[in-house]
Amino acid sequence: MRWQMLILILFSLFGLSFADGTDVYLAIFPVCVVIVAIILGILNMAAETFSLPGLSAYVKTELGELVSGVVLALIVYAFVLGTSQVLPTLLVGQSATNAALDYIHKEVSLFQTTYWGIIRIGTQLKAMVSFSTQQVLPAGWVSWAHSISPYPGLAPLLSILSMAVQGVSNNILLYQTLYLLLQFCSAIIPTIILPVALSMRLLPITRQAGTAVVAICISLIVIFPWSVVFVQQIHSVLPYQDPTIDANGGDVVGRIINTLGVHFPLTSFLNELCQNNAIRLLLSLNEQGTWLLFCTPICAIVAAVQAAACLTGYAGCFLNFFMFCWSPIEYMGTKGYCYNIVTAIAYPIMVGVSQIVYNIGAAFMNVPSEKAGEIYDVMYPFMRDINNMVMMGYVDAMIIGIFTIVGSRSISAALGGEWYMIKFQRLV
Repeated sequence: MRWQMLILILFSLFGLSFADGTDVYLAIFPVCVVIVAIILGILNMAAETFSLPGLSAYVKTELGELVSGVVLALIVYAFVLGTSQVLPTLLVGQSATNAALDYIHKEVSLFQTTYWGIIRIGTQLKAMVSFSTQQVLPAGWVSWAHSISPYPGLAPLLSILSMAVQGVSNNILLYQTLYLLLQFCSAIIPTIILPVALSMRLLPITRQAGTAVVAICISLIVIFPWSVVFVQQIHSVLPYQDPTIDANGGDVVGRIINTLGVHFPLTSFLNELCQNNAIRLLLSLNEQGTWLLFCTPICAIVAAVQAAACLTGYAGCFLNFFMFCWSPIEYMGTKGYCYNIVTAIAYPIMVGVSQIVYNIGAAFMNVPSEKAGEIYDVMYPFMRDINNMVMMGYVDAMIIGIFTIVGSRSISAALGGEWYMIKFQRLV
């Protein structure tokens, strides 16, 4: 009669496991309970039939393990539900996993903002450090040259920015890993891995391994998100400064960019010339490019006007006049006169004028080498806050890892799976 009641209860659990079709893996544990109960019932009948006291004692022992396994499963799921869903909802208004995911997402956004701020500052600073100019004044057989490199002493700041980028990138990778691990644990462990681990604990040959896996599952879905929430509460009491925003809410990156721009050693005249797209296009062309840009429309207009008075045919006259003006190779015994004028006269004059204008502007260049200390002073708080943020990111990851690992070992020792936990640690 007791066996019949046990089987009826187990089959009722088996039916409840299919109440939600999406969590079909939850049926693994009830199915294993039913199978183990049936096997124990068969063994018990054999022990009573053949009068085997040893087998009967073994069946009683395994029956106790079966009942304890079912009770443990109920306790585990009640504990998981209470500590990851009910209790956090009452305390902070959401589950521990959601609170941890929100905190990690906020930290990743801060790291990404800081990363792009470092890239912006590094780009501007590299332009200043690598900037140099040279004025050459030829005078017959001799020439005079003068070069300026205002900020080579700021080059060490580039290496500091490089290390800051590496640290922030490591934190982004670390926190993104924690984010994905949290999502994986909350989605897979309660519905797939934990039922399999509880089922492993019902079998004698996999009991200790199943106990160790159960401890790891409890640690990952309970202690892991709670450790992230614990770290969040620490930072709410002992916050660190956002590197991109100062204590007054100002834009730190924008202020540094403006400071670097003010001290950039170009006069406003040269700065306007360097930012003019038309002038930059002209100075980037060689002789052939300048000829193609100017001679093509000029020769087309001249040929069209001359061909209008031609009596032998407009198309033929237009082609002859155009090639006579435009051709870069000999046409009718000579190269195009526009090509000769541009390549031999206009282009050298344009290059020479640009060099003269640049030399004149460079002569009045702002070279505030004594302002290098001011640039360092405005960058120091930014780099200090980045260092604190990166260091706290590493410390947070260590705290989360220590809490999770120690928690899993403690739970495994309490459940009797400490021996297999050592093997899992070696595997990891």
